[in-house]
Amino acid sequence: ALVGSVSDRRTGNFTTVARAGHPATPYTLAATDAPADVSFYLAAANLSFSGGDLSTAVNALQQALAADPKSSQAHMALGNLHLARKDLKQAGEEFKKAVDLAPVRSIERLKYAEFEWGVGDAGEVRRIATDMTKSAPDYLPGWFWLAELAYKDKKYDEALSLLENVFGRDDEYLDGRR
Repeated sequence: ALVGSVSDRRTGNFTTVARAGHPATPYTLAATDAPADVSFYLAAANLSFSGGDLSTAVNALQQALAADPKSSQAHMALGNLHLARKDLKQAGEEFKKAVDLAPVRSIERLKYAEFEWGVGDAGEVRRIATDMTKSAPDYLPGWFWLAELAYKDKKYDEALSLLENVFGRDDEYLDGRR
């Protein structure tokens, strides 16, 4: 009953993570096994992080980035790990890298905006939201962020107008259909 595996690619040693009640067993990666892809390392990092082993999680994320330096998911995961360690500067840098690599309509952009909102950088949130709405005007989360910023700045009419724009285009909001 395997849950996942954690690997050290330098030595080829794996540790199998088993369900509760079943022991973990190490084994060696055969030379004929294909190199692991980013999703493998992300899963290994997630398992390690869930088990409280942050150093192994960092190692797995570094391996993910070595396998694909342009993985927005790996940068986002590394940012989350830095955030868990309360290293806001490193977290922000990794989140920014993830955003630069991610498509406009991505969870990475939304999470980065949320992070910047949390650390109080409304200017960066505005930049992210404006970029989203310019690049993909039909992508509603960017408009929500702009409405939130307008409300924060006590520009209530602008906030209401932005929200009416969102609700008017949201198929799930029945009262907003025109």
